[in-house]
Amino acid sequence: MRRIMLLFILSMIASPTSFGATWRSLNGPPTAEIKAISVSDGLVIIGTFSGAYFSRDTGQAWSTCNAGFDSVYSITALAASSSTIYAATTSGKLFWSALPNIFWRQLDLPAPLYPIAHLLVRDSLIIAASGSNRYTIQGTILVSTNAGSTWEDRDIGSTSINVTTFASVFDTTFHTLILFCGSGNPSGVFSSSDTGRSWRRISGPLGFTANYTVPNFLYVHGENL
Repeated sequence: MRRIMLLFILSMIASPTSFGATWRSLNGPPTAEIKAISVSDGLVIIGTFSGAYFSRDTGQAWSTCNAGFDSVYSITALAASSSTIYAATTSGKLFWSALPNIFWRQLDLPAPLYPIAHLLVRDSLIIAASGSNRYTIQGTILVSTNAGSTWEDRDIGSTSINVTTFASVFDTTFHTLILFCGSGNPSGVFSSSDTGRSWRRISGPLGFTANYTVPNFLYVHGENL
């Protein structure tokens, strides 16, 4: 059985910028390998190889939430924005649901992404990306600025893209959303201030694979930092 670690911030110690924290182990859904987690207004949703599950009591009890799917999908990524959640699958499909009552509806993509490995959602902006896989070394980045009504294919200056992660930070000085893309090919970290139309390389090889953002700051961890 997989477990989820729930973080509670307890108190500030040592300095104004460091926090004490403790973790509590929770039971995840039985026989489900967890691939993605999203939290919105107390609703915890997880994606697994056997569909999606949700909890309304911080993980004490879980129920399936696969209504609207035409099959039980393997979920590769989840992302929530405001009152909407998006789910990506290994079969290259993208679904959305209004919250809090989950019923999935499929979004039309120009072409399937096998698989959709990364999702970034902010307001009406959606970025769906695939990295390299066993069928092709070329990844794809699709961007929608109108909540999935239309899509554009974007790249970061190479015909072969191996996206490792996406992140976004809102620059409060210039009131601009900055996108960050970690890529294995071309190797490095790239940034964009025009929703991915153009990218600027800001570092050499850097294996960051996870992130946390607040206005003006991006926190990462990974290899070769």
